[in-house]
Amino acid sequence: MIEIKDETASKLKEINVMSYNLSDTDDRLDEYALEVINHPNDHNLYELLALKRFFYLLDKYLFKINEVKAFIIFYESLKFSGLQGRKRYKLTPVQVFQFSNYCCPVKL
Repeated sequence: MIEIKDETASKLKEINVMSYNLSDTDDRLDEYALEVINHPNDHNLYELLALKRFFYLLDKYLFKINEVKAFIIFYESLKFSGLQGRKRYKLTPVQVFQFSNYCCPVKL
């Protein structure tokens, strides 16, 4: 597992994250990707593999930017009950990544 993680971290370092223009969708995608790539020891193997898969899908499939943006706007407009009353929450960078990675790359 350690060898696979090191191998995956090495492959991720070869990716030019900025060339994917992820900030056109949401700045938090760049933030998360760069965090994982630059600090692989702070993340587990499956996070690294998910990021590798994400870039693979971006290279192979159409990325539905508008669907990601619409989901983020929708989610961040919702109010959730809590100890301090009903409140809106911003998605974290990892949450934006998780939605983007599993829901939006589609076959051309």
